[in-house]
Amino acid sequence: MVRFDDPTLEKFASGHHSASYERAALALGRLAGMLTLAPAPVLSQFAHRLVDLMVRHALRSEHHAFTPTRYAHWRAGLDTLALEAPMGARSPRMLAQAILMALADNPLAPIADAARAAQAALRAAPEGVSDDERAATEATIASGRSLAASTCARHPSDLARLAVAAANDPHFAPRERLRTRLELGAFARVVERTADPSPIWAIDLSLGRAFTDDLGALRFLPFPGALPLAALRRDLEPEERHDALASATETAAQALTKLLDETLVQHRMLVDHLPKLRSSSRAPELAALLLAVGPLSSRQIEHVLAASRLGVRDMLGKLAKAKLLSKERINGTYLHSIALDAPCPTVPQTQASPSPFSQEALDEFDAAMAAADAVLARSGRTGPSHSDAE
Repeated sequence: MVRFDDPTLEKFASGHHSASYERAALALGRLAGMLTLAPAPVLSQFAHRLVDLMVRHALRSEHHAFTPTRYAHWRAGLDTLALEAPMGARSPRMLAQAILMALADNPLAPIADAARAAQAALRAAPEGVSDDERAATEATIASGRSLAASTCARHPSDLARLAVAAANDPHFAPRERLRTRLELGAFARVVERTADPSPIWAIDLSLGRAFTDDLGALRFLPFPGALPLAALRRDLEPEERHDALASATETAAQALTKLLDETLVQHRMLVDHLPKLRSSSRAPELAALLLAVGPLSSRQIEHVLAASRLGVRDMLGKLAKAKLLSKERINGTYLHSIALDAPCPTVPQTQASPSPFSQEALDEFDAAMAAADAVLARSGRTGPSHSDAE
């Protein structure tokens, strides 16, 4: 493999800013502030959704095509993930297991707890994966973690070094299309096969490790889609590589901010819809779980909540009585989910409502935003200019 040194690392020296990187830094700072303010139940639900999002992102990166419904059926062990598996792709069950194992060791407790719950919920049928395949996937994840940890991104532009390192790493370097010459009697044909996917999802899995302590819990989050494959191409101009990195970082941060905001709205709706139950009842816990991760079977619920069959039946009965439960029958098994009748408010409506946070929480938010400003200030600016888009 031919290594390359990107002049982008010299052209964008310390202290240089582009508007796109400033917007990316601002998006990261906003996410860090929201994480600081999030109540524990909301952070727990957000973690469940983020872990699930990371697994689905990796599966799609490996060219597995599926709908959300089929994914739920596969996770419950009721169907295959796709009608036809892509050639040369990793086993989806093995891939999900490896990702969840990595996230189960996350220093942020909500992420680790959510990953362990997802491990218990994964009932997909075994696929006969060899030890070599499993070891190769674990090595890819370890390499992604090592690359992310070796980067100290005091500003998002520092991620260019990570992109160049990934492009020079045998695990992540963009693959070439495979060409095979076929001799057919007097004729010859060259057959070209689509290149195998680069598993840069393994870097997204640990990308938070690249950020400084100034961004708090952000350092422990996976960032699905934050490192685009385009940023690893050797034929890019320096400006193109930076634009691809800045845009992907901003988009990924905004996606997680939206996910957190939606989780807060749904949590409020669920609290409003739940009936008054005894403090010892686990029905609210089950409702929050189903709302966060989607349809689960009774067997999955038993494993995730470590509850008995009768206990799960009692919880489901309470949610059904409150008219919160929806279920569908798949191959003889019921999958249960939460159905909230009230429409989900839009983000502007949520922001316009009275603040549920105390003055102490708002002070913590101001401190988090000040830390984000400090990240920019170290490079010579205190924030985006007035001409920049928000």
